[in-house]
Amino acid sequence: MKKILILSAHEGHASLAAAAAAALRKVAQTEVVVNNWIGDNWFFSGYRFFYRFAPQLFSWPYRLGKTPAAQQFLHEYFWRQYQQDWRRRLQKINPDVILATYWAYLPVLDRLAPGRWRYFNIVPDPITSPPIAYSKQAVNLGFGKEFLQYGQQLGIPRRRLQAIGWLTRPEFFRHYDSDSVRRQLGLRPDLPTFIFCTGSEGNQAILKLLPWLFMRRQPRPFQLIIVAGSNKSLYRTVRQSYRLAVAVANPPPLLLVGFSREMAKLIAASDVVFGKAGPNLIFESVAQEKPFVAISHISGQEDGNLKLIRHRLGWVAEKFSQQQKLLKQIIAD
Repeated sequence: MKKILILSAHEGHASLAAAAAAALRKVAQTEVVVNNWIGDNWFFSGYRFFYRFAPQLFSWPYRLGKTPAAQQFLHEYFWRQYQQDWRRRLQKINPDVILATYWAYLPVLDRLAPGRWRYFNIVPDPITSPPIAYSKQAVNLGFGKEFLQYGQQLGIPRRRLQAIGWLTRPEFFRHYDSDSVRRQLGLRPDLPTFIFCTGSEGNQAILKLLPWLFMRRQPRPFQLIIVAGSNKSLYRTVRQSYRLAVAVANPPPLLLVGFSREMAKLIAASDVVFGKAGPNLIFESVAQEKPFVAISHISGQEDGNLKLIRHRLGWVAEKFSQQQKLLKQIIAD
């Protein structure tokens, strides 16, 4: 029995780990263990601010993170912070294979894993990942040609770079009858349905659209699904805004949910997916054969995702005027 340890983290890294685990569990005589040893540390807290409130400002820490000095600092910090604990955990589990889905594991694993465990690293952005997301000791698994080219620019041997496409959880490839799913969700099966996904942390870009969606008279009826993620403040704001709209206007039917493990069904119930241009959501929409509209992205690391979307996957509409124009067109036709 081969034991595979997948090291996960919050946000999209957890989805990548789940997709990898689902694929590996199909291999005979294999035990797959998924662990999150990072938790909610200071780095995630800082990143959450940009994710929710100011994704356009993340280009500054993204550029800073590409400098050799910042990379050296982060590598040394995570080594000093975690190496004793993680060494003990690895010795206890003693896996045959280690698969990391988050860069913060690499400073420790790059020193502990070589020569003892087979070691793989998933680069968690398809096109514009920072250099710290690559390992010079592991076999790096990434999306496509840009991943390969940048890895080689970093001096990583070609044998340690494998382009495998994007790992997506199997439930997004299942066939769902959209009318049946809409009924299960309490939605009307006959109305055009638009889902707004704010990501696991609840990006707040949708807030500027709420008055237009809730209060404006449209040429054709439609209904909405809004997924607020783990952002409870965003959830409350959307709920209160909708209650106000009900009191003074005739807003479209709304299904409002927080963090959900039923995203495959929610996307299946929809005709068009709107959201932050995270890679998991993009490829989950592709798996469900739904067009995608990017209304926000995290500057720097998700810049390349906009290129993917423009490659006949949907539209990029981050300005309110663009969103308004596009929504008019989609609602009308």
